[in-house]
Amino acid sequence: MVLVYCDAMLFENLLRVATPIAILVPLFYPLYCWGAGKRIKLDPYAIALYMSVTYLAMVILEAAIGYSHGEIFGWRLWEYRMNPNHHGYGTYLGAVMWPFYGLHIYWFKQVMDSRWPNKRHPLVIGLFTSFEGPAFEFLGNGIILILYGQFLFYYFPPELFHLTTVHVMPHYFIAGVCLGYIVNAVEKAPKTWGLPISLYALGLGVTLLG
Repeated sequence: MVLVYCDAMLFENLLRVATPIAILVPLFYPLYCWGAGKRIKLDPYAIALYMSVTYLAMVILEAAIGYSHGEIFGWRLWEYRMNPNHHGYGTYLGAVMWPFYGLHIYWFKQVMDSRWPNKRHPLVIGLFTSFEGPAFEFLGNGIILILYGQFLFYYFPPELFHLTTVHVMPHYFIAGVCLGYIVNAVEKAPKTWGLPISLYALGLGVTLLG
């Protein structure tokens, strides 16, 4: 009975997490096309690669950075309220959330290639991520809170209604720089569908270690 209840809650929360994704993805794609000055190419392999490598990288970085913050500063910055794992620094729902963040990174790099082809350094990705990461958190967490009355994750600093915080910006910068180096390396690998499949499977393994 407990297992059935947990499975039902996981499925329900997956639908809740899918809500802001379903709202924001169609809204942001035209904005990225406008930013690139052209229609962004939707390459299935490249999208799968970005989604899978982002998932694997961020599910590890999220827990590592969150835990390190607590150890260094002596206080916890956030905790997940929906299907938490990794001592509350991550969530089983990351298997859905982080791949779509990878789609966003793919679109952003298409804009960079179009507008500033020689500015794809990971530091640029980190700087961009440090601003848009909290913005996406505010929107996504806010949509879930408004529609379902529940936080996906809860930030303990109160200045942005516990939806996100300016304190997380340096953390997103570090994660964005790491992700930038990882993506640049993976893009150079021989093209084979086994790569994104393996990357996602590894990310799923880390998630399930919970």
